[in-house]
Formats: sequence, structure tokens, C-alpha cells
Amino acid sequence: MNSNNSSIISDLLQFMRPNLLKSIGSLALIDPQQIACGVTDSEGRLIACDNLTRNGNLQDTCGIIREYFGENMHGGDIVITNDPYSGGTRIQDLFGLTPVEIPGGGMAYILASLPLPDLGGMALGGNYPKAQEIWAEGVRVTPVKLCRRGALQTDALAMLTLNSRLPHLVENDAGSLCSTLEESALRLLEGLKKFPGLFPEFQKENELRRNYLQERIQDFPQETLQGTSESIHQCLGDFDLSVKVKLSKKDKTLELDFTGSSEQSLGFINSTASTTSSVAISGIIHALGIDIGSTSGITDLFEIKIPENSFLNAQLPVSVGWSVYQPTIGILQAIYSALGKSNLQYEEVFPKPPELPFRIKGCGERGCTFTSEDPPK
Repeated sequence: MNSNNSSIISDLLQFMRPNLLKSIGSLALIDPQQIACGVTDSEGRLIACDNLTRNGNLQDTCGIIREYFGENMHGGDIVITNDPYSGGTRIQDLFGLTPVEIPGGGMAYILASLPLPDLGGMALGGNYPKAQEIWAEGVRVTPVKLCRRGALQTDALAMLTLNSRLPHLVENDAGSLCSTLEESALRLLEGLKKFPGLFPEFQKENELRRNYLQERIQDFPQETLQGTSESIHQCLGDFDLSVKVKLSKKDKTLELDFTGSSEQSLGFINSTASTTSSVAISGIIHALGIDIGSTSGITDLFEIKIPENSFLNAQLPVSVGWSVYQPTIGILQAIYSALGKSNLQYEEVFPKPPELPFRIKGCGERGCTFTSEDPPK
């Protein structure tokens, strides 16, 4: 593959994350691990991503936005959404998308996900363990254009800031998201003008990675591997949660069956199916030590089964504010537990919950991650 072609998209992702990190004003209040950036081809398929655990969320959010607006998308538009039940993760994470008009016809998309410091709800940042509904965690933003053909829509921005305890930080960070997407679109457009075959050639490289992953899946044993996570405490209810998974090789695919995992939590320890699938696939890829920049083209190598109304397949309107932490860790623990019963060589990679500058008030009972005391005034 032409190295210039490959480096255009790689350089673009390497620009986006650092640019966001240096321009957002709420860095001390958010978890930078949750920033994710990606690029799609003209079919809306995510071909590159810098945060594999958010890969499916970016892909699903892109699909929702494209379906929502149809052909009413133009260069200079920036669409935002934070809805966990439309491909997102949790209220705190704002997804932004901008189309790039490809010379000769068609559209590609650039996406980024950025945690905001606060969008309402019962507690600062939406971190409320006792939230029994999504609305207790903040305001759901369905796809809306924050910019139209390059012009900021002040009504859309006001919708964000009026629902925040930290409006100036939210305004700054939303602006940082927009400016990063705008600059990235210009860079990608310039690259497409120089290399019209950029996307097809980049997909060839992804296909090589896909083939290698398929070969590694064939190394899995024929017998089913079963794994269970450590218990996960919930601040509401009288039972702990756990993740159970069965890994089964099916011809050329790998099935991950989460049947037997706990039912929905009454509090904010829930995960949507989109987030669960993203974490599960990335967990296998990371465990096998494979360098894949996107799950585009490889999701068909996995069959993910998640029972409805389990805490890994949360249904509206339950809360999901801590989905990227305890449920994610539980999913990975279960997968690694299963892999440990085989002769496969694998590596464990766990995310770490952030050290936030404020307390999260939970029940404080044995096993609870959060204090039961009110923060000092």
C-alpha cells in the first residue's frame, strides 16, 4: 500500500486527539481515556479509530445520524448527539460528526467523542449511582446540527449550556470539538484530492488485518470456554452483578454469548448493547495482541449474544452513567477468565476509572466503590 495514502488517515487521527486535549477547558473534570476519534469511508463504514473500545459506538452513532438526516447533510455541517440509546455510551459523552464531500461524488465522515463536564442530572457530571432513570443523569441530545454549512447554531449551543452547571466549560469544549472536526475535514479533503483511491487502498490494509484475525480465531479450541467476572456491587438492590460469557468457535466466526449475566441494575451500573459489543470485540482483539485500527470489516467474524434486559443490554430508560467502567471491566474479566482455560497466549488490558476531583456519593456498603458521605462544603 502507498505509504502516503496510509499516513493521511493515521496522521489525521494523531492530530485530532492531541488537539482536543490541548483545547478543552474541563480536562480536570473528565476522563481523557473516553475520547475517541474515527473516520468512515463513502459507505459510512468506520475504517479507522484511535480508541477500539468505542469503535462500535462511533459506527452505530454514524449510522443513526445518517439515517436521521438522510440527504440533508452538507460540507460544514456538524451534528452532535449524546444519546446512549442511539449508539452512544452515556450522557456525559458528546459525539460529533462532520461530513466530507468526496471529490467526484459521495461523502465520508469524521467523528469524535468527547466527555463533557456536566449536562444536568442529579449530580455533577451525571455521576449519580442511585439514578434509576436516564434523565437523572442528564439531558439526552438526539442528533442536532450544531453547525450548518460552517455557521454555528446558537440555539443548539444554548440547549447544551442552559442544561449545565458549568455552561462556560461546556461552551468551550463544544467549540473545541467543532474546531477539531472542521480542521480535520479540511485535512481529509486535501488528502482525497491528492489520492482519489485513498479509501479503497486503506480498506486493503484493513483486509489484511482481518485475515490475520480470522487465522487467530482458528487457533481457538473446539470446546466452549466459559468465564465469569468478579462480583460488581450496585448501590440499589440487594444483589451484586456479574458477567458470564461463553466463547465458542463456529466455523470461521467466534461466538461470545453473555447469557447468564445479571439482570438490569437499579442504579447506574448498566451498559447498552452497543457499548457491550464494542468492549467485547476490542477485548478479544487486545487479548490476542492484534494491531487493528478499526473493527470495520471484522465484526462479521464475531457473533455477540446479549440477553435482553440484562445489565449488558440495558433498555430505555435505565441509567448507564458508569457503563464505561464497572460493566466494561466485568466484560473483560469474564473474557480473560474464559481465555485462561485454554492454551491461548493472551494479554490482559483493563481501563482504570478516573480519579475525579469530586466525590461520587453511593451507598457506602461493603463492596461499594463510592463513599456514603456528602462531599465537604
